Amino acid sequence: MRTRNAYINYISALLLQAVNGIYGLLIPKLFIYEYGSVINGLVSSVMQLVSCLGIVEMGLGVAGMVELYAPLANGDKEEINGILYDLRRFYIKSGFCFLFLMIGIMIIYPYIISDEVPDKAFVQKMVLILSVNTLSDFFLIDKYRVLLMADQKTYVINFVQVAVKTAVTVITYFMISLKADSLTVKAAAIPVFLFGSIAVTAITHKEYPFLSFKQNEGKHAFTQRRAAFVHQIMGFICLNTDMVLLTIFSSDSALKNVSIYAVYDLVLYAVASMISAITSSTTAGFGNLIVSNDEDRLRTAYSSYEYIAFIVIFTIYISVVILIRPFMNIYTKGLADSEEYMNWNIAVLFIISGFIRMLRFPASSLIDAAGHYQKTLWRSVAEGVINIAVSVILIPRYGIAGTLIGSIAAFLYRTIDVLLYTDRMFLKKSLSKTVRRIFLNSVTAMIVIFFLFEKTGVIVDDFLKWMINAVITVTVSGIALFIANFISEEQEMKELYLRMRALFIKGNNS
Repeated sequence: MRTRNAYINYISALLLQAVNGIYGLLIPKLFIYEYGSVINGLVSSVMQLVSCLGIVEMGLGVAGMVELYAPLANGDKEEINGILYDLRRFYIKSGFCFLFLMIGIMIIYPYIISDEVPDKAFVQKMVLILSVNTLSDFFLIDKYRVLLMADQKTYVINFVQVAVKTAVTVITYFMISLKADSLTVKAAAIPVFLFGSIAVTAITHKEYPFLSFKQNEGKHAFTQRRAAFVHQIMGFICLNTDMVLLTIFSSDSALKNVSIYAVYDLVLYAVASMISAITSSTTAGFGNLIVSNDEDRLRTAYSSYEYIAFIVIFTIYISVVILIRPFMNIYTKGLADSEEYMNWNIAVLFIISGFIRMLRFPASSLIDAAGHYQKTLWRSVAEGVINIAVSVILIPRYGIAGTLIGSIAAFLYRTIDVLLYTDRMFLKKSLSKTVRRIFLNSVTAMIVIFFLFEKTGVIVDDFLKWMINAVITVTVSGIALFIANFISEEQEMKELYLRMRALFIKGNNS
């Protein structure tokens, strides 16, 4: 069932990212038009603070997945129930920690941004409203999320989230159209998020009718939790603190800088989410192979996975390079401060940082699947330290560019390290193949960008024309990369074809 579940997970994740993309591109623009860049920057900044507070999970999710791989593979229902009981207990504690820290943010944060948003009560209410969804996750569904992900059924969560985010998009658009105030607009989504939590709970109990929390005492310490927690902290530092650092260290117009950063980040976040959908769809499958000690099959499966993942990554980033400038021109057209959003240097730095990070996604899935959090602990810490140190030094002088240079430095170090580590621990001298693939796709990408971008250019003035150009760009890029990889590794392409043929025609699963 590994291949079939991975495929369904991937399709559901892509659908979710499409819905998230529509929301992320439509709603912030409406927010900027209706409430201004400062309020949009406030919302983005608060959302990042809420994400940072999520570290109180302390690595429980990934540690719980590692614990669940073996009992799920063996059908040990009693052990599964025991792990879920302990997960629930720990998540409730984490939920109360989150609540305590949220109250602290409500007290402190209004004073940090008082120069740009003097209404402290307004800021406090916004923090509370934007925290409700995360708080409900801790108490209601996070334990089920871990179980579904470990059992390669992430599609359950994804499809529920598709329905929820679609409803939230419609409601938010409707509320803004009615000229409702920003607090009311955000509060209107709360009942929908709570309904989604209830739906995931009901579906999980239907999928696993044996689930029971009638345990007298927990016995699982989740030994990987502390190391996974440190990894989470470093991940949050690298991905979720840039807006916070901009708020604190920008010399002036902090929230406007945050708003500009957030608009670019929406595009690159959507790109990263599409690519990470592949990773999240295959991690549990690799975990099962690692548990079964099937090294040959693991290496074969990973080679095919990396092969197709690189084609997807390079196709997407070729398209981003070509399409981001016309997109930003259309997206910010009509804004009073639209010129401040049109910064090609910022766009290039965003693309470089995201691309370097994406190159390690295939290899990182093996580290996650094997639960090698303790063994890679200091490497993750080094990444976070590099990111913060470089960003803090450069933000006062270079603003947004300073945060992105910090990210580039940290991601470059960690990507190289991840490739070396996974080759040594799992793949046994396959690094040269990975390097060849990166080189081949990079050369192909530069050729495609030269001919599509430099020779023809992309001149568009509305979203319909932009979408037509996007379809053409993605198609041409994908075909070019497909041909280059087929010529380079014909046998790998044939093996991949046979795996997909077995999935769709014969119904067999690898």
